[in-house]
Formats: sequence, structure tokens, C-alpha cells
Amino acid sequence: MRKHACILLVSLLFSKITNAQIEPLYKPFKIDIGLGITGQPFDMSGFLFYVEPSFTFGNRFKPGLRFEYAILDMKNIGSSALTFDYYFITTHRFRLFAGGGYSYYSTSSSGGCDPGPSTTQIIRSTKNSGGPVRIGFDLDHFHLGLEYNIVPSTFVTAIGSDAQNSPTVIYKNNYFALKIGVNIGGGKKK
Repeated sequence: MRKHACILLVSLLFSKITNAQIEPLYKPFKIDIGLGITGQPFDMSGFLFYVEPSFTFGNRFKPGLRFEYAILDMKNIGSSALTFDYYFITTHRFRLFAGGGYSYYSTSSSGGCDPGPSTTQIIRSTKNSGGPVRIGFDLDHFHLGLEYNIVPSTFVTAIGSDAQNSPTVIYKNNYFALKIGVNIGGGKKK
């Protein structure tokens, strides 16, 4: 009896996961292209550009790749990510999603102020892994999303004339992004 109950439970689980009998409502492949404003809390003064090819299956699950380049205050952050989104609502035209991913970030400085005649700050590019967390919606071929990128901080030592008093400065790299874009492909099947 226990064996039959286990088989029944596994069968019910797989029947819920697989959608072999359900005709897909949307074309599976699409590419999101867009722009956004970005920044750290209370300072949304940067901008970004992104491209994200993805494949939707079962009308709800969307794994993809995201390539993004953000220009923030005195730093640039490039990233490539493996993403996964889940569509909670898939009505006729409106599709609400939430998701996240695993990303590889590369940060580099793009200027800054001179710390003084006897102090030098050497800011190099850093490469770290992190990830985005996001929510948004698609309306036909229009895309709007709010995203928070968790990027490890950069630690920089300011070298002064007295090498023993060299403070370490921490630059926070986490950033918010409000994205607006278009979907190429992935529309509703006719």
C-alpha cells in the first residue's frame, strides 16, 4: 500500500510540473532590450543598458541570460547573469513576474575627486559574484521592472605620506534599477 501511495504522489507531482497536454499561450523565445535609471538608495542618478535573451516554458517559467552595463556615480558596473523568473499572472496581455539570479559583476572606477597632495587612492577594477532580485510586468511587448542588485563592496586603501596611517575605504556597490524595455519575440500565439 505504501508503494502505491508513493507512486500516486510522484505521479501527481509530475502531472502538475509538466504541461505536455497544455498548448503554450506565448511564443517561448524572446529578447528584452532596454534602458533604465539606476543608483544607490536616495540617489538614482545613474543609467544602464541591458539585453536579456530568455526562453519561457509552461507559460510561467522563464530562465535566461542577462547582460547589463550600469554607470553610477564614479563607477561603472558590468554584469552577466543567469536569471530565472516566474510569471504569477498570465492574463490576455498582462504578465506579472518575480525572480532573481546569479551574476558575475565587474566594477571599475570612472573618476572621482583628488584626496589631497599627499594621499593616493588606487582604485582598480574588481570582479565578484552576486545576484539580482526583481519584480515587474510585461504588457504585450512592453517591459517594466524594478531590480535590486547585490554586489560585494570594494575595499580601497588610501596610501598617505605616512604609510602606517592608511585607512581602508569601503565603496558600496549594491544598486537599484528601474528598467523600461521592449520584448522582441515572446508574444501571444495567434
